[in-house]
Amino acid sequence: MMNTTNDHTKLENSYLKIKNAKRGFFAINKNDTVIGKSLDTYGEWSEHIIEAISHFIEKECVVLDVGAYIGALTVPIAKLVGDQGRVIAFEPQKTSFDLLQTNITLNALHNVDCLNMAMSDAEGVMKTPLLNVYNEQDFSEFCMDHYENGEDICVNTVDNLGLQRCDFMIVDTPGMETNVIKGASQMLSQCRPIMYVRNVKENGNPALVEELFNQDYKLWWHIQLCHNPENYYQNEQNVFKVGDNEMAHAYMLGVHKSLALPMNGLLEVESPDDNCIRAIERLQEAFVAQQEANAQNNTQEVTAS
Repeated sequence: MMNTTNDHTKLENSYLKIKNAKRGFFAINKNDTVIGKSLDTYGEWSEHIIEAISHFIEKECVVLDVGAYIGALTVPIAKLVGDQGRVIAFEPQKTSFDLLQTNITLNALHNVDCLNMAMSDAEGVMKTPLLNVYNEQDFSEFCMDHYENGEDICVNTVDNLGLQRCDFMIVDTPGMETNVIKGASQMLSQCRPIMYVRNVKENGNPALVEELFNQDYKLWWHIQLCHNPENYYQNEQNVFKVGDNEMAHAYMLGVHKSLALPMNGLLEVESPDDNCIRAIERLQEAFVAQQEANAQNNTQEVTAS
């Protein structure tokens, strides 16, 4: 049954909803337990990511969104680059790709190329899983490199695209980030885009960091909680916290060594063995040290007075 509502949900039909969210209209799978749930509950997803990368994305930029899912980042980025800019969004999973295309259309964007393919370090064919849209799950979180059954999907490399320009590149491809970077080595050397790469494993991803280091990139951690207390729908409920555990994003912001860009407030990735857990510990230690320093300064000021 198809319903329309007077709140932020503009249409609901079977497993689908269309939401009027902060960054535009989004068709979501209401059984998606992470990105869809966030857009449904808060009217936004990864707002801190959008705010952070907006400092590096300008009008007329060319942006690659590798692992775009339903376009939660693609849509706002397309609005940032404007009509003279270009976004190329890659999504291999068919049901997710359908929603990606729908969201580009809902927001009347004509500067986005949506490609239903996987990106890796070599051309070929890979199996993409057939996901049951009626099951509650995280539809964005699946690693494609080990499925024996499913639909055949084309695999390509970034270098094969023959891009003459790329200003910013997002890589969010669970388990395949290193392969994507290897398949983009020529483009990275030529275009030197700002990189935003997922690295959420608790024990790190040494191969990924090493590959980016080999491409002459310096890396900084960008780690934020998924829940934004000041969300668009002003919903105080935190659906991403269970007990003392709370879901967080962990990405690396990469800048080619030839580019002198300030990274104020971000923690540098120290080595290939560095990981998000160690980074959080260092951030906590720095916060405590700053609090102690502030307290000491306040004590000295009181004593002096």
